[in-house]
Amino acid sequence: MNDVDTMNEIVMEDIQVRKASPDDAVMLALLGRFTFAETFEQYFTDKEGLHRHYETTYSVSKMKSSLQKPNNVFWIAEYRNLPVGYVKLRKHAPSKFMLPGKSSQLQKIYVLKDFISHGVGGLLLDALFAKVKAIGSDYLWLSVWEKNGRGIRFYQKNCFEVTGHQVEAIGKDEFRFLILKKELRQDRCRLN
Repeated sequence: MNDVDTMNEIVMEDIQVRKASPDDAVMLALLGRFTFAETFEQYFTDKEGLHRHYETTYSVSKMKSSLQKPNNVFWIAEYRNLPVGYVKLRKHAPSKFMLPGKSSQLQKIYVLKDFISHGVGGLLLDALFAKVKAIGSDYLWLSVWEKNGRGIRFYQKNCFEVTGHQVEAIGKDEFRFLILKKELRQDRCRLN
């Protein structure tokens, strides 16, 4: 029996979260492309624009550069040394949607579909929340595609609230994103 056959037997102890380093750029570029495609590819009409997005956002050089920026922190979730998800934090990320104060951005969080229901997202958020708490941010914000119901429910379960929206284009396709925020100073949800 292989790992795929035992997906229902995964326990939290089988999943480890670690901070990523520039040496992880190839793995994160591949994981980023694959998880983005799993989640969103079917919604694109402009396949050429989507390909350009992969080449710019998930190239190895872009990922390596992003990993080396002091304002960014990545964590990787691994199941028996197999990368299954990651999260990216921008430690200092002002936004027009936040009140005055220090804000951070949960810029990306992606988990392979086969691992979504096994708590990987929660483990990645725990690592990110610990860092955000340590740097003393007042707010944590993110954007999520308005038709990503599963993602929105996940964020709401973790006490994020809708605070606005914006439209972004990828190639010729336009998507409406909700801006969600979590006020950290008064938070009693998952930051204990």
